[in-house]
Amino acid sequence: MQIQIRLRRNREGISVNVRTAPGVEDLFKYLVPERGIIDVGTVGRYWAPMHKDNPLYAYPIDSERIQARGVLSGSGLNWSLLGLGQPIVGQTTRGNNAGLTRRPTTDDNEMVNLSMLRLRGTSNPEGVTFRYHGILGDDQIKQLAEEFHQCSAHFYNMYLRDVDLTLRVSKED
Repeated sequence: MQIQIRLRRNREGISVNVRTAPGVEDLFKYLVPERGIIDVGTVGRYWAPMHKDNPLYAYPIDSERIQARGVLSGSGLNWSLLGLGQPIVGQTTRGNNAGLTRRPTTDDNEMVNLSMLRLRGTSNPEGVTFRYHGILGDDQIKQLAEEFHQCSAHFYNMYLRDVDLTLRVSKED
């Protein structure tokens, strides 16, 4: 398991559980060790801790050190690491915070919010669980699960998959 995102809907609403291998959380710790952490409750209203005495914290991101967005060629899907506390899926918007405001129409590109990977504690055995303030029907949850799968796999391949390259320059005689 490198990245696992679990969506659960019941009478109490929608909960999202994020569990990652230590390397995923370490990536965000490494990228911004000097800037501390962010209280997610101060930057967005769509995510809430499961228990009020246990707030959600996330690692800040420096978009000069990591590409905070990705595009899956040919699928119409995009992902972003910038939407802490924002809708978990929405339309593509411009600007530094990638505000996700609504479910996209057929004319929009879909932006999947992977900023939950930045939550502190995702590499703990139980991961991090938060309540999502939104309404999703059966088909939407199934579609979102597939989109999370595709986008998190793309993120993993971009930043965490082992790569071994050898370059040679030779002079022809």
